[in-house]
Amino acid sequence: MQQEGTSGLGQVYFKVLYKSNGAYTEVLPTSPLGILRADQQFVSNLQLVGEGKPIAIHDKYEMLIGKRRLCENFGTEKTFNYQNTSKQPLNITFRVYNDGVAFRYAFPNKSDSTLAITDEATSYVIPKDTARWMHPFDQSYEKFYPLNTGASDEKTMVSGDIPPCIRLITSLYGY
Repeated sequence: MQQEGTSGLGQVYFKVLYKSNGAYTEVLPTSPLGILRADQQFVSNLQLVGEGKPIAIHDKYEMLIGKRRLCENFGTEKTFNYQNTSKQPLNITFRVYNDGVAFRYAFPNKSDSTLAITDEATSYVIPKDTARWMHPFDQSYEKFYPLNTGASDEKTMVSGDIPPCIRLITSLYGY
């Protein structure tokens, strides 16, 4: 995680590095984070006000169908605490595994009112010539995942609930 701006305020970014044999390889370049609500924005002028300690994750679950019935995941979770210029909090929690990275936004203020998310400023910077298979939006979810290595407007191509498959470096895939 990093932040760009002045006086401790700015846009929040992340990038993904893969460690193998003691060396790091960048697999996902610096990419912006942020979310907009109808009543507040959490994109620019964010200030890091704290961060949690890393927590070991060990998930066990059973699949109803598939190649493997019993599954396990081991990873690490860490939460970064931000606030906007109106002093409204936003937590970004990352989970890092050997084969993937996930994150989520959370608004820790307790309230009975409904919060309306109006837009998301999160982007993924996919390096040029990276092989990727992305599902074009289709109501039936029955389209083929075409291979793409060139530039395209993938914001309109990808359905938000169907993850892309990206070959980030030789023999390393991201979902």
